[in-house]
Amino acid sequence: MGGGGARALAHVGLLKVLEKENIKVDVVSGASFGAVIAALYARGENTDTIYKMIYKFFGGLDKPFDPTVPLVSFFKGKKMNRMLKDAFGSTLIEDLKIPFVTSAVDLHSGEEYVMDRGPVWEALAAAMSLPGMFPPIFHGDHLLVDGGVINNVPENLIRQKGADIILSANVSPLRDEAIVRLLEDRRITGKSFFKNLWEDLKYPPILKIMGRAITLEGREITKLRKDKMDLFINLHIEEFSFFDFNKFGEIIRKGEEEAESHLEEIYDLFYPGKKFSKKKR
Repeated sequence: MGGGGARALAHVGLLKVLEKENIKVDVVSGASFGAVIAALYARGENTDTIYKMIYKFFGGLDKPFDPTVPLVSFFKGKKMNRMLKDAFGSTLIEDLKIPFVTSAVDLHSGEEYVMDRGPVWEALAAAMSLPGMFPPIFHGDHLLVDGGVINNVPENLIRQKGADIILSANVSPLRDEAIVRLLEDRRITGKSFFKNLWEDLKYPPILKIMGRAITLEGREITKLRKDKMDLFINLHIEEFSFFDFNKFGEIIRKGEEEAESHLEEIYDLFYPGKKFSKKKR
């Protein structure tokens, strides 16, 4: 499950489609916030429960981050870490019902740091530590940041776990409409001025541009790896921004619609040779 900030919530919609089709998986992985969705699923939660947990995280919460003096990062990361601790407690990766693996980047070595053991919440905190947005995470001798920087759709991690049929889902758009609107719609009269001012107070443009830059980097690397993936699908949710966590319901619904549009390909991947029925589902 690819990373992409709030857009990664679309993976819940994909999981709903897999549930409806009774498609089971043997191992899951994810990058950045996609890793959170993957870990919840690996714990054995169904999509209704995952939705309720996301509602608990972000329902009515317009600003789920905690700004700080931007010496190392714009946000402290304490709110997000608290949410991860509340969700996973002391659960270990090796105790999850479905094998799970994610990764971060070690700033010391510049290499991918694979996490398939230890506390789930700690692995997710490192996997989501976007450079400049959240502070790096110390893990022993390693200094870790978001794995999506170099591996935003980490199919290689589950292939290393022995998977031979892999569905890879990307949520990073080719063109970020939120950034386009940000740069094009800068009228300074009436509601637009105050709307833009309020948006900038919530999430300064530099953060939105940083989010887009990280998305672009991950997307280009994903393109290079795409041919190694058994099935690579794009969940087109360009209308949502990196920070639209308060729109979780809309994002999940759109993710489900997008996954439904790829259902025949998904069915062919998991049930090769079996005829796909286009009956009303």
